[in-house]
Amino acid sequence: MKGDRESMTIFKRNRAENVRTKGGTAGSGRKQKLLAVMVLCIAAMMLVSGCGKPPTLGTTVKDYDGFKYLSDATLKPGSGDEEIQAFIPKGSNEYSSTNYVSSTAKGVSITLKTVNSSIVDNAGGAKEYIQKYGSISSPNLSAAVDEMNSVKKTKDENSAYATGFQVLKKYDNSYYSVCITEFLSKIEVEKKEYYVSGVVKVSSDSTGDDTDGLLEEMKAYYGMKMYWDKEKAKEEAAKYTKNPPEYTRQYVGGFVVQIPTGWAKDSAYSKSSGSANVAVFGPNGKATGADNLMVAYSMISGGTGDYSSSDFERQLKAYLNRAYSGVTVKTKAVDSPIDGGKAYQVKLTKGNVSLNGYLVFGKYSMIMVYNAGTGQMSSKTKERVENMFNTLQDYSAAKNSKSGSTTKTGGIISGNDAMSERWTL
Repeated sequence: MKGDRESMTIFKRNRAENVRTKGGTAGSGRKQKLLAVMVLCIAAMMLVSGCGKPPTLGTTVKDYDGFKYLSDATLKPGSGDEEIQAFIPKGSNEYSSTNYVSSTAKGVSITLKTVNSSIVDNAGGAKEYIQKYGSISSPNLSAAVDEMNSVKKTKDENSAYATGFQVLKKYDNSYYSVCITEFLSKIEVEKKEYYVSGVVKVSSDSTGDDTDGLLEEMKAYYGMKMYWDKEKAKEEAAKYTKNPPEYTRQYVGGFVVQIPTGWAKDSAYSKSSGSANVAVFGPNGKATGADNLMVAYSMISGGTGDYSSSDFERQLKAYLNRAYSGVTVKTKAVDSPIDGGKAYQVKLTKGNVSLNGYLVFGKYSMIMVYNAGTGQMSSKTKERVENMFNTLQDYSAAKNSKSGSTTKTGGIISGNDAMSERWTL
């Protein structure tokens, strides 16, 4: 009996200990599960708010202060409540509107705007949008050098971008360089797809010690390296400051023409009346009998491709003789600088007054570049007229050539390589 009681006592003690052990294990398990749930909740909150890691374009991070050179701004892509957070250079020169923000700091400027996805789709995609509508793809006629590299995509393919390089004139007649990056990034806001277009410019005359640090932060945030070639920018600016270009470009009637540097349109003689448009250029905007270049331009009702060169020249000469009674007319067919066009060297003479130049016909437009004066045309004036003719470009063709939409180059555009286009004067 005594042995049985001892056995029963030991059994009860062991069972009690087992119960306590199981209870302790269950309580500990509940605590661990609760802790795991709390960790997951915190992680989810961090994921939503973006805390714990640097933000990137397309994410929203409240009160993030991890950037030294960037501060947050807001874009509104539509008429609803959707908002896009964007970090831009901290600076005193900041501007924002509903779907547009800009800022400048430490030699770096940025402009951002939202673009409706349907516009990008209609263009054919992000790369095509930059080629067709990007500011970098449009010729900068005031630039001594105007380069654009081919449009590329980032590794994640969410952004398309292109880089460019320009040399521009300052008010004191010195020159500075600008390195450009233009991009188009696809992001999603509340399950809606939007695009953010950005243009970043780094100006050689305004950069400082903090510029590289700013560009590094922008690279991390926007997911691409912003173009900045310090040595090239310095060398090209010094080169053109020391030896300014002899000619500058002008837009006239859908064409790009070159005139001597320092010349401008003379408003007293220039005329624009629909059918008769004449731009007269002279030194500092004052044309004289000795120094003048003229550009006459007009749209034409039909294409010139239906006529053979000989027929067209014969009709042209007959028309000029009728239009200018008593004027001696000489014409000579020459190769056209305009792709698919026709061109003629023209000389009109009456007494000691002569008009010397070239008449060029495009598909639906015509332009005449010439000089008017008395006596023999000087060799310098002849050189200027020849240059204006040889470098003549249709503006739309110049834009397509720069953006890479066509492989055709001519006039003042020439390709450095298969990946870029460069305009130089």
